[in-house]
Amino acid sequence: MRWIVEAGLAVDIVGALILASALVAGKRRALEVGAAILVLGFAVQAVGSWPPSRGSRTAPPSPVAGGSTTLASDTFGRIVPAGFGAADVGGVWHVSASSQTEVSGGRGVIYGWTSGNQDMQAWLPLVGQADTDTVVEVGLAPADPSGAAYQARLVARSQADPRDGYAASIVHQIDGSVGWALSRRVNAGGTDSVSLGHGTLLDAGGAGTSWWVRLRVQGTSIQAKFWPDGTSEPPAWNVSATDRYWTTGGISLGVYVGSGLAAPYPSTGFDNVTVTDLTSAATATGQGG
Repeated sequence: MRWIVEAGLAVDIVGALILASALVAGKRRALEVGAAILVLGFAVQAVGSWPPSRGSRTAPPSPVAGGSTTLASDTFGRIVPAGFGAADVGGVWHVSASSQTEVSGGRGVIYGWTSGNQDMQAWLPLVGQADTDTVVEVGLAPADPSGAAYQARLVARSQADPRDGYAASIVHQIDGSVGWALSRRVNAGGTDSVSLGHGTLLDAGGAGTSWWVRLRVQGTSIQAKFWPDGTSEPPAWNVSATDRYWTTGGISLGVYVGSGLAAPYPSTGFDNVTVTDLTSAATATGQGG
């Protein structure tokens, strides 16, 4: 993304030089050309500046009450041109493709699609975690998708294939609507995968919006809630389900773009990841796996 901003700056410099020459020579056509180039440069910089700076967004919600240990946290306050780099707490992020991941603008960004029916993942080296509460902020692309929807997901109890586990997803549709989904994912969404719930968050205007996701897995209880950035966390869960398939695992983030997706391809940002261990809280309340 940064090279786009730099290109915009270069275009602006050319436009400024043309304007300066035109002012000296008194040539109206050159003035018009210089002004047009300056506008183009500003537009290029605006595209390259997505995602917006972290300062434009609200503070993350409070950690879950009763959590014993922060297993991982990341505010992505760094610049990494390929991959996600090292989290603030929790180790180094692994990614399925470093060429389609970066940290910029205060977010871990998944981008660089060339067609639909593709999936990219990022995951932390957390293994064997049973009961966790995870929060993440998801920033949707600045334009609605064309040709097919895409999904940004948070996965708890993720497996060797980081697509598998319990996935809480934000779905950005081509009509601008935004939905949510909770699912048990097995075989990358294949055999034995089950939908645990879904619904609508926004009927239109989803482009450029940011959403908070909280995913809690505790024993056989799987819960998820979703709410827009800039609002308070709702007390109620969007969905509470019971499932026994996955009992332990790690944490992963990912994006899937649907078959038929066309340009402009989406860039999706993740920020303010916090993973809290609930094992001791589950023991204290008598909950088990």
